[in-house]
Amino acid sequence: YTVRFSHSTMSSSRFKGVLQAANGLELFREICTDGQRYICYTGFAESEGLWLIGATNGVDMWRVGLSEQDVKEYSQERGESGYLSDISHTLEAGEVQLLQSHSKLTLCLRGASELLEFNLCELSAAERRAEMRTILFSLWQKLTTVQSSLKDCQKQLADAQKPKIPDQVVFPDISLRSSKAAQRPKKPAGHSLVNPSSKRRKAATGVVFGGEDS
Repeated sequence: YTVRFSHSTMSSSRFKGVLQAANGLELFREICTDGQRYICYTGFAESEGLWLIGATNGVDMWRVGLSEQDVKEYSQERGESGYLSDISHTLEAGEVQLLQSHSKLTLCLRGASELLEFNLCELSAAERRAEMRTILFSLWQKLTTVQSSLKDCQKQLADAQKPKIPDQVVFPDISLRSSKAAQRPKKPAGHSLVNPSSKRRKAATGVVFGGEDS
């Protein structure tokens, strides 16, 4: 069957959540068909609540929008999640064929559980400029995220490769204590502990008399 463009009255936030769970947002994949290189991509139009599937050869752009109601109708027994995951995995694997005819581009997903075809309409010059800008910034954001993750992995690897130093038991320096005790000045003999500047007084011993008269 062929998917056509339609508008949705369903909740865009819920639909976007389903797409994120199915890894269906911001996918980018290069596809070569008959010597022509294309980039297939996915996105989400917040204002219209549409899942966007598009392709560009760097000059021209084609795109189709699927609403949540479209997905419900086309998913049938598989359910929304299974249907969206099938499309996402097929796009990521590059099992895609593009057929160009005049102003339309047909996107064929060969690797899905069944053959799916999407008719992508060519964008106008104004639409093309806005879409290209969105794609460029999305790619830049992905590149920044990958670079940040790579730096974190490199740091973790460097930390893991550092030799581990075993814990050392620190004993008190007894020699230092002994040297300090040896350097302490000794109290001079006969000096008071309370008042070091004064000498101790000898205790009275009484009067000593000479020998008795005979």
